[in-house]
Amino acid sequence: MKKRKILFIHPGMSTFVKADFEFINHKYETKEFFYKASKTLKGNLTEQFRMLFWLVRYIWWCDSIYIWFADYHSFLPTIFGRIILRPVYSVLGGSDTQYIKKYNYGNIYGPYGIRKWCVIFSLKYATCLFPVDECLIYSTNNFIEGEYYEYGAKKIVKNFNTPYKVQVTSINESIWNVKTKKNIVITVAKVDKIGTLKRKGIEFYLQVAKEMPEVDFILVGISKSIISQLSIPKNVTSFPFVEWDTLKEIYATSKVFCLFTFAEGVPNVLLEAMASGCVPLVSNVSGNPGAIYKYGYLLKRKRVDDAVKLCKMALQSNDLEALEISKYAKSRFKLENRKSFLLDVFNGNYK
Repeated sequence: MKKRKILFIHPGMSTFVKADFEFINHKYETKEFFYKASKTLKGNLTEQFRMLFWLVRYIWWCDSIYIWFADYHSFLPTIFGRIILRPVYSVLGGSDTQYIKKYNYGNIYGPYGIRKWCVIFSLKYATCLFPVDECLIYSTNNFIEGEYYEYGAKKIVKNFNTPYKVQVTSINESIWNVKTKKNIVITVAKVDKIGTLKRKGIEFYLQVAKEMPEVDFILVGISKSIISQLSIPKNVTSFPFVEWDTLKEIYATSKVFCLFTFAEGVPNVLLEAMASGCVPLVSNVSGNPGAIYKYGYLLKRKRVDDAVKLCKMALQSNDLEALEISKYAKSRFKLENRKSFLLDVFNGNYK
């Protein structure tokens, strides 16, 4: 049987993008385009021209176009797909339809409104959208005291009616293990910018740690340049980077995983932590509530006292609860679920 031919377009190989690409590349004939995003208009114009020539070369070759995120890089492929009658599938991951201007967060912000226009066009004219959570279609956010936001595809696109199917990302469930838990609280985030630091709630996490000096906290993924600007409590151990095996050990032996972000899709670190039996304590925003289901704790408002109270409750959990959380996460977010979904996509079940 002849293999289907897929154009796979992305702005960077993050963990979940890489997982999709590896499966699609194994199962089908694939041409990959890595769009090197730029903060400047000139840089993006250069990439648009590079993409234009690439699309002219390969658009007639392909059967389908698969894009991660709606942004500058999704605009031209969507146009070409519409003209040449190739299905365009766009995965929505977070910043493409969530936006908070006060924190300069969201793909709709860019010079002269061009970026927003690219996002709107991509959302409106895709064959089908695949948000990782319903929140990317429409959601509200009042996590930060005194602030209220509405966002999602329905807020960006007037009279939004593009077909969509919610499909959460996945993890390789076989590599995450549960060991005897210690009274350790952790958070994991890749942070090398102040804006990301604030969005991920790392400063808030440190405030919570400061109020619980008797408990060990671990902070993983914050660059040395950012760490040097922070006041780190004595009970917090910080690792700018850890090897894969070390990270798995930290997850496996820690009792509580905190995620105090104010805007997110469904981050892989949350799924990994739960698969390792960590009790999740997460902000009540975006895809967090849906991901943890009935397990763990939701922080409804960004209040240190509330977070400390919930963290202490989470620390009362036992190893049997850890195993239950792990079982849930490994079942719901297993790799086979995502693979089955991708097979459905390229078998033409979403038109």
